[in-house]
Amino acid sequence: MPDFIEAIPTKEQFKADVFPIFPDGDLNSAYNELVRLLEIPDKKDDKGRPLVWSYILMKFKKHHDQWNFLYGQRDQKYLKDRDRDKRQDIYDFLNKELWVREYEVHKGSAERNNYLFGKLPLNNLMAQLQNFRDGQKKA
Repeated sequence: MPDFIEAIPTKEQFKADVFPIFPDGDLNSAYNELVRLLEIPDKKDDKGRPLVWSYILMKFKKHHDQWNFLYGQRDQKYLKDRDRDKRQDIYDFLNKELWVREYEVHKGSAERNNYLFGKLPLNNLMAQLQNFRDGQKKA
């Protein structure tokens, strides 16, 4: 029994799928890039199946979920340019083939972590933990 191959979405469906996640960028060029990628038979997902739009969309959403988890709680005007540049629009996401990466969001939620750990970035908390551990060894 052959596997079901997902059809290439229409431009309207593509825009409707991308808009709620991150609507920035040139969506017309991104759609053309998507069509080009999906027509290449050698492109595969992480399980070796043919690359389909639903897989790319899921990875694009995970990419933005991770970015929002790491940087979304901060006031955007205080973000460093390199952190702001980590958030990719759909065209760059497709062009750089970023769907092959894994986008991990830590357990819990941003609200929960903010309640437990405050507004300090995770690397500051880790430094405080290491300082605490180092102080306990000396005593």
